[in-house]
Order: sequence, then structure tokens, then C-alpha cells
Amino acid sequence: MSDSGKKSNGDDHHSSISSSELEYILEVNRKAIEIHLENSQQHELTLKELAELKTASGCVIVELQKTITEKNSEIIDILKEQIKPKVDDTDKNTFRLTVILGFVGLATIAQIIQMFFHK
Repeated sequence: MSDSGKKSNGDDHHSSISSSELEYILEVNRKAIEIHLENSQQHELTLKELAELKTASGCVIVELQKTITEKNSEIIDILKEQIKPKVDDTDKNTFRLTVILGFVGLATIAQIIQMFFHK
């Protein structure tokens, strides 16, 4: 077959599509485009809502961190108030114990010295 014969076969195929088939194909394409446009709009709306949620969640995280920091400060202050008297008492007791042990040490040394002089 020659090239002109091939072209005529292709032309015959195109001419065999009826106008009703062509209208059906065009209607299907029109519906596909409508669906595609609707999907695009829904995707844009979804992206917008996700961006808003991201912004809102960022604000919530900042507020949560602020609240946690405030509560931690309150807890630290409460613990300081509870621990300070105990630390003060421990310091006093340590000082008293040091003074007592110092006197005991001096008394022991004095007794040892006294034992050597009375012999």
C-alpha cells in the first residue's frame, strides 16, 4: 500500500465517527473538566483550612509553652518555700554539731594534757 492509501484509511476512520458520538465524547470531556475544576477548588479549600489549622496549632503550642513555663515557675517557688526552712534548720544543726565536736575535741586534748601533767 502507498502512503496515500494509509491516509485515506485514517480519514475514513475519522469520518466514521457520528455527530452523536462526537457530542457524547464532548459531553464526557466537559464532565471530566467540571469534576477536575471541582476537585481543584476542594483541594484549594483543604489547603487553606490546613494552613489555618497550622497557624492555630502554632498559637496553641505557644500558649501551652507559656502555661507550662508559668506553672513550672510556680512549682519552683513552692518548693523553695518548703525547702528553705529545712535547709536553714540543717545549717543551724550543722553549726551546732561543729561547735559541740570542737568542744569535745578540745576537751579530749585537755584531758590528754592533764593526764601527762598529773603523772
